[in-house]
Amino acid sequence: MSDSRKRARDYLTQVLDSDQDMIMRTSRYYPPEESWTAGPACWHELPLSKIRDSRDIVVHILCEKENGEGFHHLQVPASYLLDNLSGLCLRGNKLISLFLSADSRDQFTDLRGHGKIKFQQWLV
Repeated sequence: MSDSRKRARDYLTQVLDSDQDMIMRTSRYYPPEESWTAGPACWHELPLSKIRDSRDIVVHILCEKENGEGFHHLQVPASYLLDNLSGLCLRGNKLISLFLSADSRDQFTDLRGHGKIKFQQWLV
């Protein structure tokens, strides 16, 4: 398990009151020089089958902060992902690929899919 993923799991254990099954994805912060958009971002891939099977649960998406100290925590209903699937990037009909902007102008907007779906409203 990568250091970022372990820190994310430790973070969720601290902030959530439950030991329930969950979908959690984390990403390190990609500075502009490492990002295909030439802007700061975080990249997540979510298994579509798990989202479809769990429509009523929350997906915890953790984006490492620019300074590497902590995470931005998005609690996204699986139903939101499914309702916006046509605007997201679907790789091989198996993975939802999110490239969330870390730029303050469009923070947490997906830049990979053609729909430019916004996730800012799910920030905890």
